[in-house]
Amino acid sequence: MDRTSATGTRHAVVDSGALYQLASGHSPAAVELRKQVRTGDLHLTVPMAAFSVSSSMRTCWDTECRLDHPDDGTDALRDLFDRPGIEIRQPTVDFALTAGGLYADCVDRRVVGSEVLAACHSVLLAEQESVPLISVTSARYCYVPLSSRDAATQLVFV
Repeated sequence: MDRTSATGTRHAVVDSGALYQLASGHSPAAVELRKQVRTGDLHLTVPMAAFSVSSSMRTCWDTECRLDHPDDGTDALRDLFDRPGIEIRQPTVDFALTAGGLYADCVDRRVVGSEVLAACHSVLLAEQESVPLISVTSARYCYVPLSSRDAATQLVFV
């Protein structure tokens, strides 16, 4: 993630899995990224679709995790958004239609689900902003139908 703003702050887009991991994860990568957001070293943009999907998640995306997690992760998300350095982006009509078209391509390949729809919004926003896209390894399947777009977007897994 080497894209920086004029102020020197790095910028990236996160998908639903990465957002959940940043809010409630305890992996070293999640802890480090959360620290960078809280200190202002990293600015994150979250598509509204990714935020909505993340707020409904009930399990940790860390495949090595053996801890119990609360049934409701909204407190962790609220805490993350109570600080500067992270914003939710509402889609325009054209943006949502384009993301929907990407999702239709995924459906044609039988890759479906709310995380996949959120991934379509995330990859499109990262492409528009020319910034890296942060995801989690277990969400890799979401991006298989979108792999032709990977050349335009740096996909970083935490």
